[in-house]
Amino acid sequence: MNQPYNLDTDVLEYFEFILKGNTYRFRYPTTREAFEAKKLENAPLEESKKYLIQFISKVDDKSPDFQDVIDDVNVVYWSKFNDMVTRELSNANKDSKNS
Repeated sequence: MNQPYNLDTDVLEYFEFILKGNTYRFRYPTTREAFEAKKLENAPLEESKKYLIQFISKVDDKSPDFQDVIDDVNVVYWSKFNDMVTRELSNANKDSKNS
């Protein structure tokens, strides 16, 4: 008899990252939120940015809001941020460190 897949194991809720010395947490989107993101594929950058920022929270209350920091750094940071999010979302189930 085959063992059923248990989809409840090794599910990550978030990943953390550091920007300008501050630690932030990116919450993985729900399935519904992920499908909403598909509508933004051709949206203006500001709209896409606003969508992504809703998933980010500060780990330390003393840290500045992510948007305040990302707005004041050069575009290389935004590019690295996008690469990180893409990589993390595509590998979400391969790492169980936060489960």
